[in-house]
Amino acid sequence: MGNKNIQKFFADQNSVIDLSSLGNAKGAKVSLSGPDMNITTPRGSVIIVNGALYSSIKGNNLAVKFKDKTITGSKILGSVDLKDIQLERIDSSLVDAAQVEKKGTGKQRSKKENEELKKQLDDAENAKKEADKAKEEAEKAKEAAEKALNEAFEVQNASKQMEEMLQNFLADNVAKDNLAQQNDASQQNTQAKAAQALKQNDAEKVLAQPINKNTSTGKSNSSKNEENQFDAEPVKEEIKVTLALAAESNSGSKDDSITNFTKPQFVGSTAPNATIIIKINGIAVGQAVADSLGNFTFTAPETLADGTYNLEAEAKAADGNGSTKLVITIDSVTDKPTFELSPESSVSGHKGLTPTLTPSIVGTAEENAKVDIYVDNKLVASVDVDKDGNWSYEFKNNELSEGENNIKVVAVDKAGNKNETTDSIIADTTPPEKPTLELDDGSDSG
Repeated sequence: MGNKNIQKFFADQNSVIDLSSLGNAKGAKVSLSGPDMNITTPRGSVIIVNGALYSSIKGNNLAVKFKDKTITGSKILGSVDLKDIQLERIDSSLVDAAQVEKKGTGKQRSKKENEELKKQLDDAENAKKEADKAKEEAEKAKEAAEKALNEAFEVQNASKQMEEMLQNFLADNVAKDNLAQQNDASQQNTQAKAAQALKQNDAEKVLAQPINKNTSTGKSNSSKNEENQFDAEPVKEEIKVTLALAAESNSGSKDDSITNFTKPQFVGSTAPNATIIIKINGIAVGQAVADSLGNFTFTAPETLADGTYNLEAEAKAADGNGSTKLVITIDSVTDKPTFELSPESSVSGHKGLTPTLTPSIVGTAEENAKVDIYVDNKLVASVDVDKDGNWSYEFKNNELSEGENNIKVVAVDKAGNKNETTDSIIADTTPPEKPTLELDDGSDSG
């Protein structure tokens, strides 16, 4: 049979080779030559299907359609007699085909891997940028923190230096004062001894020398020695120092030294241009310098808690030293006052109800304070609180009205602190109607 009876079909993975025009599958002979599948039909025709072996072995959808049925490539391969297989060609063809597929797959893998690698590189680059940015921000934050820490250290060191300078200054002044006092005492003692010795010497001379009768005044010769007596150096005097709360810091009475100011100001007087050291509870807290008239002021450097404080002002001037003391009380709060109707002015079981327009009220507040009483925001009376914190008041005529009266009580202590409370008093002076008795019509038999 010549080549003109051979038909070629080039198959791929999903090819369906239509051989229905060549008869039924029965009697068809299949042989393999390399990657080709040669099918001889009952009519004697030979069909060569290039690549059929490789495609069928790979398990793809290659099929051959005969007149009576369609057979898959893998089933056709199963009917091939081994003696009809040209093994040498099959082996080399399979190897070539596998290499071609591997090469193609390698290219596909290489492309896919390259894309994945590129994506990973891009992600890595972005991550690196973010890390660099975070590192830069961290460096800036670290620099800012170090700068703030250094500034805090500088402020702390400066504060310590100022405190040390103040302590050294105060200690130096105290040492100088002690030395000056010792020198003054020593000098005074020396001068006193010298004066005593001089007086004793003059007395001895007066006793030893007779009175000069030739003088009309009758003076002794010792008068000459008195004229030559040296003058002793003047002893430093005790200078006067005053200290008091400044008017604007004295919230209480003028002379009670009680205030509700927690950083009060003080005023004082002493020798002109003197230096004054202020101590609170024995601790030096600052200093002031008197003006040319001797006046000075000083403000507490820190907030003082409620309580009593002992102050001392020590003045040092060219012509002497002096000091004074002052006791003050800081009182910044007062108790909330209370009040209620007295038992004899109230109606049992009814709080704030009274049957009279002149009831009495009793209450409590801080001891020795003053209580202002208001009726409907009008001041009607002021009473003093006793030493036990109790007070009372009896309303006068026309201070209360029939019905509800709004009462406000304001307590003011000696430091000027205020606290208040409000309530109401209901005055009901109208007596109830007098009851009457009468028989109803059904009970009246007359």
